[in-house]
Amino acid sequence: MKNLLTILVIFIGVLHLNAQNRALSFDGVNDFVQTTYQGVTGTANRTFEAWINVSNTAPNNTLCILDYGLNAVGSRNTFNVNANRGIGYISGGTNTNIGTGASLITAGQWTHVAFVLNNGTGYLYVNGIQAGTGNLSGVNTPTTGANLRIGQRVSGGSIPFGGLIDEVRIWSTALTASQILANMNGEFCAPPNNLEAYYKFNHGSPSGANSGVTTLTDYSGNNNNGTLNNFALSGSSSNWVLGSSTLAPSSTIVGGTDTITACVPYLLPSGFSINATGIYNDTVTSSFGCDSSYAINFTALANPTDSFAVAKCDGYYGPSGNFYNQSGKYVDVLANSFGCDSLITIDLTIYSSKLDVQTFSSCKSYLSPTGNTYTASGTYFDTLSTYTGCDSVVVSNLTITSDIVANISTQACDSFKTYKGALVTTSSIFSDTVFTGTGCDSIFNYNIQIGYANGANASGIGCFGSFTSDLGNTYNLTGNYIEITTNKQGCDSVISLNVTIGSNKLVQVSDTVCRKRVSPSGKFIWNSGGWHNDTIPTNLGCDSSIQMFLVIEDIDTTVTFINGSLRAKEVGVDYKWLDCNTGNIVVGENARTFKPTEDGSYASIVSNGACTDTSSCKTVLPSSLENTLNIKNQIEVFPNPTQGNVSIVGVSGPTKLKVLNLQGQLVFESLLFGDKVNIELNPLPQGVYQFYFESSNGVAVKKVIAQ
Repeated sequence: MKNLLTILVIFIGVLHLNAQNRALSFDGVNDFVQTTYQGVTGTANRTFEAWINVSNTAPNNTLCILDYGLNAVGSRNTFNVNANRGIGYISGGTNTNIGTGASLITAGQWTHVAFVLNNGTGYLYVNGIQAGTGNLSGVNTPTTGANLRIGQRVSGGSIPFGGLIDEVRIWSTALTASQILANMNGEFCAPPNNLEAYYKFNHGSPSGANSGVTTLTDYSGNNNNGTLNNFALSGSSSNWVLGSSTLAPSSTIVGGTDTITACVPYLLPSGFSINATGIYNDTVTSSFGCDSSYAINFTALANPTDSFAVAKCDGYYGPSGNFYNQSGKYVDVLANSFGCDSLITIDLTIYSSKLDVQTFSSCKSYLSPTGNTYTASGTYFDTLSTYTGCDSVVVSNLTITSDIVANISTQACDSFKTYKGALVTTSSIFSDTVFTGTGCDSIFNYNIQIGYANGANASGIGCFGSFTSDLGNTYNLTGNYIEITTNKQGCDSVISLNVTIGSNKLVQVSDTVCRKRVSPSGKFIWNSGGWHNDTIPTNLGCDSSIQMFLVIEDIDTTVTFINGSLRAKEVGVDYKWLDCNTGNIVVGENARTFKPTEDGSYASIVSNGACTDTSSCKTVLPSSLENTLNIKNQIEVFPNPTQGNVSIVGVSGPTKLKVLNLQGQLVFESLLFGDKVNIELNPLPQGVYQFYFESSNGVAVKKVIAQ
């Protein structure tokens, strides 16, 4: 008989059995399935197939069965039920769309639909019968579009499907009408050639709770599975439901009878366990969703048994390798020569080994209970046998001591007496040995330094009328003093102290500065008048406190333009006027008011004692103050007042216009041509402005008010 795996993958056609067929219900609002399949691209031939059942409540709109590609002319593949309940294919553009007549799809009824693209010509089929055709030479699907969607079109619009969809197939070939008719009523058990994506929809529990069933399997072998989006997955809508009773489910491969002799329990390929001799029927599902049924003539082999008693220390490994550390009865399982389990009953007695932990301290060496000698500190294990034959383990935490050696470095003044009373009067290395009662000696090694009295000179400065020495003595007069202390060797040290008593100074000064002053120490910048405090050190290291009274002077550099003259705002100071265009001082102009005689830009230099500053430059056009009568009465500016935009009439020939504010600043400049000119000055700040006109005929000035 053929091997079972071979039987499962043999394709023997489409057989109709009583297995339960399922489909997917789309709510017509936002349900859709997104797959990972790119689709047939370019102008290549293709075929789309599906079983559909339009909902009785679906609106008379276009309903998308499937789509992929890009939302551009000739770039998408929208296979749909149109508003007239025919079917159609839309790719968007000339020679890219075809459709059928109306009323071919009946709501609430299962219908097989198909689309074929064959060398630039499209064909539409309903229940295997051609229902429409047309020119699709403009179809050219790019590789950059959206992957295949079921129940919704690609981006650019929304035409959700309302109803049931089942058995979606995408082919990379143009099927004939006879091929569509021959295969539409049954599922494939193994994928034929050129079937690129194949969705049977046989998932979930019909109308049950399917919240975890969100994957639509691709049975083409190309693993282009789909993911459910927005489905409720509970109840009779927006969920897995029963499919068409006319669509045959995946065909079942029926095998013969296998004869098997094996130990029990025996696991059938379907996962069912059997324990006795007999004939059993079993069914498994292949990777393509097809069932395979066959019979098994099964002979059960018995499991042999055995038993024995054993006593062990601490633990025991059974024949199977299992470890037991407590007394009791255990069943150990072994595989015999037939592959069956041998059941061995073990009556086990466990005796415990003993553990004794002790801490010892010994001088130089230690003799253990087993006769071992240890000469170093550490943890040692000695094993003795108990009356049961088990081990008694003695753990010794051992500390080994030895002669105590103390290395002592000491200092003494004139002489030193050792531990045992020896008197040492010169620096030397000396050793004393003291015998203890533990068998270990205490050995003292001395490094003795004998010192003598010495002297030292020191000096000190007191800044507050007194000086305190390192020994704590206080002196308030300049002079020489003697202090005696003990040095590090315990000997006297004589210190000759030279004391100088200094004092802190207080100085009060005043100063007048321009805007800011740096303090004498350089630590502060003072920019306000009044008293300020600073400290600088004297040559003795004492503090010299300075109190400075500051007068801060400032100066106003504001300049205004009045009746053709520039006037400095600051009164009673020295004045100079600067020509900003040349950088030179205007000779002879030293008054507060300056009336320029030439067009230009000018600034005021104002000096007031410690302060000198320069104003910003201001543009002045003195010629604008002169009115030449021969064009003054010819020019009119209106409206006046104005909100910014004005009309000018009476201009004869090319005329230069300059608009100045009351400060003489130029705010607008233009060259005018023609008798009437419109000027856009908006936005223009409120105020009075001088419109200065200059042409070959003369000069004129008009005052204009901006509101």
